[in-house]
Amino acid sequence: MRTVLTSLAGSGARFASVGAIATLLDACLFLLLAELGTDPGLSNVVSYAVAAAVNFWLNREWTFAAREGAVLAQALRFAIMVLIGLTLSTAIVAEASLLIAPAIAKLLAIAAVLPVNYTVARLLVFQRPARAALADPRRE
Repeated sequence: MRTVLTSLAGSGARFASVGAIATLLDACLFLLLAELGTDPGLSNVVSYAVAAAVNFWLNREWTFAAREGAVLAQALRFAIMVLIGLTLSTAIVAEASLLIAPAIAKLLAIAAVLPVNYTVARLLVFQRPARAALADPRRE
């Protein structure tokens, strides 16, 4: 049981690190595009997509060490997760930026979408059989 808890804590910390990197990339690219005069909705789509690609790769390779899984199946599940998150994020940014600064609207979107993405990634995208996770605690 201790090994499982240690493994979960490790994957949680790695997920948070990858999330921070992807979120920082997303936010910086969004701000750059918005500063260049790009529509906030379009800026969000571009920045979110770039960050999502980096996020998938780092989570697959490092966070969940899910390299033995079928990459296309994982990528498809991840893409569905990203499209749901992107839709939610873009709706929040587009609507909120009518009332507040785009940067603040983006922060609200990040806060709303992050817990949804973690839950889906952990349970659906990079899941693995219980025996494999218990055999190697670094993998979970």
